[in-house]
Amino acid sequence: VKALRKVMDDDQLHAEELQMQNHALVLETAEQRAALSFSTTEVAFARAEVTAWKRETDELASRLQKQEWKALEDEAAMEEARFLEETSKKEEDTSAPPPADQ
Repeated sequence: VKALRKVMDDDQLHAEELQMQNHALVLETAEQRAALSFSTTEVAFARAEVTAWKRETDELASRLQKQEWKALEDEAAMEEARFLEETSKKEEDTSAPPPADQ
Protein backbone atom coordinates (compact mmCIF):
# COMPACT_ATOMS: atom_id res chain seq x y z
CA VAL A 1 0.00 0.00 0.00
CA LYS A 2 2.86 2.37 0.83
CA ALA A 3 4.48 1.62 -2.53
CA LEU A 4 1.18 2.26 -4.30
CA ARG A 5 0.79 5.59 -2.48
CA LYS A 6 4.35 6.52 -3.35
CA VAL A 7 3.68 5.77 -7.05
CA MET A 8 0.42 7.75 -6.89
CA ASP A 9 2.20 10.70 -5.23
CA ASP A 10 4.94 10.56 -7.86
CA ASP A 11 2.32 10.46 -10.60
CA GLN A 12 0.54 13.42 -9.02
CA LEU A 13 3.80 15.40 -8.89
CA HIS A 14 4.54 14.47 -12.49
CA ALA A 15 1.02 15.53 -13.52
CA GLU A 16 1.48 18.87 -11.73
CA GLU A 17 4.84 19.38 -13.45
CA LEU A 18 3.22 18.67 -16.81
CA GLN A 19 0.43 21.14 -15.98
CA MET A 20 3.03 23.80 -15.12
CA GLN A 21 4.83 23.13 -18.42
CA ASN A 22 1.49 23.30 -20.23
CA HIS A 23 0.65 26.61 -18.54
CA ALA A 24 4.10 27.95 -19.47
CA LEU A 25 3.58 26.90 -23.10
CA VAL A 26 0.09 28.39 -23.17
CA LEU A 27 1.46 31.65 -21.72
CA GLU A 28 4.31 31.70 -24.25
CA THR A 29 1.86 31.04 -27.08
CA ALA A 30 -0.41 33.82 -25.83
CA GLU A 31 2.53 36.22 -25.65
CA GLN A 32 3.59 35.28 -29.18
CA ARG A 33 0.05 35.73 -30.45
CA ALA A 34 -0.15 39.11 -28.75
CA ALA A 35 3.18 40.12 -30.30
CA LEU A 36 2.04 38.86 -33.69
CA SER A 37 -1.26 40.68 -33.32
CA PHE A 38 0.60 43.84 -32.35
CA SER A 39 2.96 43.40 -35.31
CA THR A 40 0.02 42.74 -37.61
CA THR A 41 -1.64 45.91 -36.33
CA GLU A 42 1.58 47.86 -36.85
CA VAL A 43 1.87 46.46 -40.37
CA ALA A 44 -1.74 47.40 -41.06
CA PHE A 45 -1.10 50.95 -39.83
CA ALA A 46 2.09 51.15 -41.89
CA ARG A 47 0.24 49.94 -44.99
CA ALA A 48 -2.49 52.49 -44.36
CA GLU A 49 0.14 55.22 -44.07
CA VAL A 50 1.82 54.09 -47.29
CA THR A 51 -1.54 53.99 -49.08
CA ALA A 52 -2.39 57.49 -47.84
CA TRP A 53 1.08 58.72 -48.83
CA LYS A 54 0.71 57.21 -52.31
CA ARG A 55 -2.72 58.78 -52.70
CA GLU A 56 -1.38 62.19 -51.64
CA THR A 57 1.61 61.77 -53.94
CA ASP A 58 -0.65 60.83 -56.85
CA GLU A 59 -2.88 63.83 -56.15
CA LEU A 60 0.13 66.12 -55.96
CA ALA A 61 1.57 64.67 -59.17
CA SER A 62 -1.80 65.16 -60.88
CA ARG A 63 -1.96 68.78 -59.73
CA LEU A 64 1.60 69.41 -60.88
CA GLN A 65 0.88 67.81 -64.23
CA LYS A 66 -2.21 70.01 -64.65
CA GLN A 67 -0.13 73.08 -63.76
CA GLU A 68 2.56 72.05 -66.25
CA TRP A 69 -0.05 71.54 -69.00
CA LYS A 70 -1.59 74.93 -68.18
CA ALA A 71 1.83 76.58 -68.35
CA LEU A 72 2.57 74.86 -71.68
CA GLU A 73 -0.82 75.91 -73.07
CA ASP A 74 -0.24 79.50 -71.93
CA GLU A 75 3.23 79.50 -73.47
CA ALA A 76 1.87 78.06 -76.73
CA ALA A 77 -0.88 80.70 -76.81
CA MET A 78 1.71 83.47 -76.26
CA GLU A 79 3.93 82.04 -79.01
CA GLU A 80 0.95 81.85 -81.36
CA ALA A 81 -0.05 85.44 -80.56
CA ARG A 82 3.54 86.65 -81.12
CA PHE A 83 3.75 84.72 -84.40
CA LEU A 84 0.42 86.16 -85.59
CA GLU A 85 1.52 89.65 -84.60
CA GLU A 86 4.84 89.29 -86.43
CA THR A 87 3.08 87.85 -89.48
CA SER A 88 0.57 90.69 -89.42
CA LYS A 89 3.37 93.29 -89.22
CA LYS A 90 5.20 91.66 -92.12
CA GLU A 91 2.02 91.69 -94.20
CA GLU A 92 1.46 95.36 -93.36
CA ASP A 93 5.06 96.17 -94.25
CA THR A 94 4.83 94.36 -97.60
CA SER A 95 1.38 95.71 -98.51
CA ALA A 96 2.13 99.33 -97.67
CA PRO A 97 3.58 101.42 -100.48
CA PRO A 98 7.19 102.38 -100.03
CA PRO A 99 7.65 105.81 -98.56
CA ALA A 100 8.15 108.47 -101.16
CA ASP A 101 11.57 110.03 -101.29
CA GLN A 102 11.47 113.76 -101.18
